[in-house]
Amino acid sequence: MMIIALPFMLRYNRQKGPVLKYFFYVFYPAHTFLLFWLANYIFANNG
Repeated sequence: MMIIALPFMLRYNRQKGPVLKYFFYVFYPAHTFLLFWLANYIFANNG
């Protein structure tokens, strides 16, 4: 895992990245709902 993280650590330039605050307000509930729906769909049709 350290080898995977090393390129990202070397590219760090002490500047703040893009602000994605509102993206995560939408992404987290949306992907949670999608996974819940998908699990219900798979298990409802499987048994």
